[in-house]
Amino acid sequence: MSWTRGAPAYGPDFIHLESPCATNSESGCFCSNDFSVTRTKVFADYIESFGSSEVPVSYYVSYDSSGQVSGALLISREGAS
Repeated sequence: MSWTRGAPAYGPDFIHLESPCATNSESGCFCSNDFSVTRTKVFADYIESFGSSEVPVSYYVSYDSSGQVSGALLISREGAS
C-alpha cells in the first residue's frame, strides 16, 4: 500500500495507507487504513523507512450476504516471521 505521513487534524506522525482495490477495477475504488490512534514517531519513522516503496501488508476482509465489505482486519506485514 502507498503511504502518506502527517495530517492537520492528527499531527506529523499520522499515517495513511491506501491501495487500489485488488478485486474491483472500477475507477475510484480503493482500500485504505488510517492510523489515527497509533501516532508515535517510531511507527511513523518505520513506515517512512520504506521510502517511495509500498508498505507490504496483509488484510483479512469479511463480506456481508450481498457481497459488500463489512470489515477488514490488518493481520500482518507480509514477509514477517
